[in-house]
Amino acid sequence: MLGILASGGWTVYEAATYAEAVALLEQLKIPVVIADGAWREMIHAAGRLPTHASVIVTAPFADEALWAEVLNLGGYDVLSQPFDVNEVTRIAQAAHRRSRTPYFHPMYQPESAKAAI
Repeated sequence: MLGILASGGWTVYEAATYAEAVALLEQLKIPVVIADGAWREMIHAAGRLPTHASVIVTAPFADEALWAEVLNLGGYDVLSQPFDVNEVTRIAQAAHRRSRTPYFHPMYQPESAKAAI
């Protein structure tokens, strides 16, 4: 995954722990997060930040149930392993575009909607 993204011109940051990943997300305003562990927590952490990072979950055996859970929790998409270069690139680019349009982000609520809740 790292090699695919780096060779495609992406700046890639790697975190060894969930806490390190959240710190990077907060400091660098990263628009796309690829989570292969603690993905539920990463979706929650990304949703709390004003940057509206799109979270892509990776799994060795992705199925419709995982995909539905990821989307219902506010994640962007799921990539199954082994990774296909074209699929990784397409999903990462789409997630990046989505993160730049915060109104359409599932976790985003405009101020007017917050006041109505």
